This record gives sequence, C-alpha cells and structure tokens, in this order.
Amino acid sequence: MAFPATTDRRWMWALAGFAAGLGTGLVLPAVWGPAKEPSKELVPGTASDDPAVAAATVAAEEVGAGAAATPPPVAQSPPTVRISSLVLYPIKSCAGVSVHSATVSSRGFVNDRSFLVVDFTGRFLTQRKLPRLALITPTIRVEPPSPMGPGGDVLVLDGPGVAPLDVPVTTKAGRGKGRSSQVEVIVWRDKVQAVDQGDAAAGWLATFLEQPGVRLVRMADDARRPAEPGYTNGPPGLFQISFADRYPWLLASEASLADLNARMAAEAATPTNAAGTDDPVVAPVYDMRRFRPNVVVAAAEGPDAAPLPPWVEDTWTRLSVVGARAGTAVVANDGRPDATAPPVVFQVAKPCDRCKVPTVQPDEGATDAPMVADVYYRTMDKARRVGGKVMFGMNLVCDSPVGATVSVGDIVSIEVAPAGGANGDV
Repeated sequence: MAFPATTDRRWMWALAGFAAGLGTGLVLPAVWGPAKEPSKELVPGTASDDPAVAAATVAAEEVGAGAAATPPPVAQSPPTVRISSLVLYPIKSCAGVSVHSATVSSRGFVNDRSFLVVDFTGRFLTQRKLPRLALITPTIRVEPPSPMGPGGDVLVLDGPGVAPLDVPVTTKAGRGKGRSSQVEVIVWRDKVQAVDQGDAAAGWLATFLEQPGVRLVRMADDARRPAEPGYTNGPPGLFQISFADRYPWLLASEASLADLNARMAAEAATPTNAAGTDDPVVAPVYDMRRFRPNVVVAAAEGPDAAPLPPWVEDTWTRLSVVGARAGTAVVANDGRPDATAPPVVFQVAKPCDRCKVPTVQPDEGATDAPMVADVYYRTMDKARRVGGKVMFGMNLVCDSPVGATVSVGDIVSIEVAPAGGANGDV
C-alpha cells in the first residue's frame, strides 16, 4: 500500500526532536536516522526479565565499576504481540474499567469517554485540576424493559466513602420542566453538543469532588468531533472521537512501562538539587492506570514468540488484530485465531504527549509528593522528550467497521515504518 504524502507528518515529532539535538530514548525506524542510544546515566540499575532491560542493567553495573559500557543495540519489533488488557473509561478522567472484550464504535470503543464532568461554564474538568476524579469508578449496567420502565443503560457512580448512585442514561434532550437539556460543552478548543444527565448526578459529583457547580453530561448522539488532523490516512473528519483528548484509542506496552519504572529507579538514586535535596528519594513504581490506555500489549506467548522490547511501538504504523471480526472473536478448532477471519485494523497516528495526570495516584486521588513527581519528570525529560513534550503510548484510529470486536488474548500483527521511506510500499 502506498502511503500519501501526509503520512510523513506522523513522524514530524521524531524529526523535530532529533533536529534539535535532543537526547532521547525513543526507538525510531532506520529511515528516520539511527535511534539514539539510551544515556548511560539513565540505564536501569535493577534486575529485569526483559532482555533489553537486562542488557542495560549490565551496562549500568559496568559503568558503576568504572568499566567502559557498551549501550545495548536497538531491538527489532516482533512480528506479533498480544492484547494483555482492555480498559474503558465511561467518564473522561475517572477510573477505568477492565473488560475482556471491547466493541468498535464511530468514536472509539463503545462506552469509552462518552460522559464528561464540566464546571458551571461548561468547560471540561480532568484530574489535572481535580485529582479526586481518579477515585470515581463508573460502570454501565443495561436494564431490560419491564412494567416499571423502558429499560436501557444505567450509569453507576461509585467512590470510596459514599453510597453509589444509579443514573439512568439520558441520550436525548427533552422539553419542559425537569427534562434534560442539550448543552454546549468545551473540550480543549472544541465545542461539543452534549446532554445533561440531571441534578442527582450533579449533586453526587459536587459532594464527592467538593466542587460546587459541576455537571455530568453525555455526548449527544449526533455530535461530531474530528480527531486531530494530519497524522492519519483518510480525508479530514473521517475519524471521530468522543471526549478523549485527541484520538479515539490509546495503546501502551507493558515492556515500556517496565523500562520506565527501571529508569525511574536509577534516576531516584541520582542525587539532585531539582527537588530541593541532595538525598536520593524512594523510587516511584507506576502502574498502567496512570497512563490511561485502552489497549495494552505484551509479548506474544508460545515457544516461538519473540520478546517485546521496550519502546519499540514507536516504530509501528499499523496493527491488525487477528482472530477477531465484527461482533465476534473467531478461533479455529485448535483454539488459535482463524486466519480467514477479517482482522480489526488500527492505524498508528502519533505518540501520545503526556501532561501531569500520570503523577496522580489512582488509589489516593492525590498527586505525588513533589520529590516523587520530580523523579518521573526528570526520567521522562531525559528518556522520552521530543520537541518540548514527553511521550508515552501511541494514539490509534480504526479502519474497521463499527461493531468490530477485539478481546484480551487476541494476537496483533505489526507493520513497522518501511526502511525505504514513508511513501514506499509496505
């Protein structure tokens, strides 16, 4: 398939970073120039089962012993990986819900970031301002029709120390007193039509968040909010998003998170004045919840499976989830994915630049102590900074039709950036 010229922009982040002479730990395809080797001072000093991390650990120990260390080579991407977890976030910036299977909609997975908490002006609120949002676990229950009502979706709000609240989901604005109203809300620079979910939900949120005037809204069914343009194959406006930041899906790698934690351990042991102390600090250990991906991948399983090196997802351009098709996962009689079933195909748009949300503790609803957060910021600044932003995870769009389903355990075939150039055939 020949990529159009706009595909080049997908890697502008990489070119800009290296043109500026930044030292990064990003793994880039050969066509964009050789990847920079990790800085020796960032090499993890802890043991790891990952071969790439283990090699880096040996190099670090040699440096500590005064020997000349050889940085580990850049690993190649394996041909396949597997989906290790799937997570939905019914309310933007609230806790995620792990699921076994997820269904593609026109805006992302069904029930992902369909709801939003806004302030009294209609502007979106996130953990950046209200870290207690991390403590709210929203789930969706489907009520069957009954003599008591027509049934439908019920959003359950739950959090520590308070009684849960059932919120019958309102999809359309009504008329007259007491009916839900359609409102315009603001997400970054986008003005989006949404349906208010009523006073009970607003009151529950205001009490729990200790934030008067907040409201809960659901994106209107006929609302349109295009994904960020310029990084995907397709005409402008083709890919729509819910209340997610810029793209419908976010992918992250278990191997990359393990490497980040190892790097933070090494960084925490490095004396610094940045946090106001020369003393080493306790190394933070971040779990995947802090980065809020929808799709988490790990190495494929089996005797012939290749390991998944950290950060190799930087080189990916397209993912084909095999053994899944619209509405049902398909496996052969021996339990392996059926190669004749149409794959669910995702384009990799661009890396995800991170804000301060990863420094929010998911179980506490509070930000990390300054010295702990500083370790994260210093590590990311040295290892994952490009053009003034730090990167973790990859944004995706989906080329498959609405109704396609992916599941935990599905095998994902990987396409990487071509060695001959971004506009070549792959």
